[in-house]
Amino acid sequence: MSTRQNTRYMLARTLFILALTVFLVPSLALAGKETVQVSEEPVVKAWRIPFLTVMGGAGAFFGQDITWATERSAHDINAAGGVRGKPLVIEKYDTKWDLQRTVQEYSRAIKGSFVVLGPITTEMADTIAPLATKYQVPTLAQWSTEAVAYENSPWFSVLASSWMRGFYEITAKWPELHPDIKKVVSFVNSESGYHYYGMQMSEKALTDMGVEIVERIEVPLDAVNLAPAAIKALNANADGYLFHMTPETNSKLLIEMLSRRDIERYRLLVGGFIVSDPFFKLMGDTDIEGIYMLDAYDPNYPGEKWQNFITNYRKITGRFLPTNGVTGHYDMVQIVAKAIEDLKLTGDPDKLKEEREKMRDYLQNLKDFEGLQNVWTMH
Repeated sequence: MSTRQNTRYMLARTLFILALTVFLVPSLALAGKETVQVSEEPVVKAWRIPFLTVMGGAGAFFGQDITWATERSAHDINAAGGVRGKPLVIEKYDTKWDLQRTVQEYSRAIKGSFVVLGPITTEMADTIAPLATKYQVPTLAQWSTEAVAYENSPWFSVLASSWMRGFYEITAKWPELHPDIKKVVSFVNSESGYHYYGMQMSEKALTDMGVEIVERIEVPLDAVNLAPAAIKALNANADGYLFHMTPETNSKLLIEMLSRRDIERYRLLVGGFIVSDPFFKLMGDTDIEGIYMLDAYDPNYPGEKWQNFITNYRKITGRFLPTNGVTGHYDMVQIVAKAIEDLKLTGDPDKLKEEREKMRDYLQNLKDFEGLQNVWTMH
């Protein structure tokens, strides 16, 4: 073998030995040690899920049913064996329907949490949405304005981003069923984001159907004398009346208007937490047969899950119809429980960042989740 050939041989042999070293040394190093298995089992005794609700203040009537729904959802999950063998507990944070307190309670709730549920109103949700993005904590709310939801994704997820568009579709059916409705008066509490957004969706549906909004009447949340609003509406030469307010305001205004004029009931489309005990009690003996009611759930829905829920609600609370929002909030707890199962979350504080990211992506990609009445897909 020539000197040149020998040099090439030695070089090739050296490179081959180096290659073996690169690939074999790590294997040999590991061969002398025990392989460490990373546990995927939960490290928590219970899954403690923070929930921003309202238990005191002006919105307590609304919060009590929604809180009951979330806790009932946890009860049903635990009765079926819990989540990854551990019970799920709802930790309540009372915002008292106050925006400043909502921020304070949210700041408390996010500590060590891989997800936060709530708050329960549009205004409160819109307020904390930027904080979800700032602190990178997955937050799932029932309601928010669409713009805020998009601006703060992926950390802020909203179930009703598609459901609120249902207001548009349902309102559009009203003049379709009754072509003589060509001019409408619209009432709204613009201080309430939920009602204001619902009104916008309904008004757009009507105008797209060729219906004219002849008057929009602003009614303050704390209004006592509703006679001026009723008189203004009745003098507006309208064929129909659209209501997007609280049960109290809706009922008082309806009674005021119907006491002054016998309006054909199909000309009234009422939205805003009205399929509930407070609304029907406030209406008293007033004839409401034939009024169209626009709300988030159907009290006569035949589905088995809903029938079990409403049966337990009536038996345990002694009330007949829950307020708006119970279906979505019940489902939110179920969604989080399924996420924990599917993602095999552990609750390990050392994995908090990783598990927050997993939960964020799961919520943002939610598709066809079957709830009490709705099938949820995140948009």
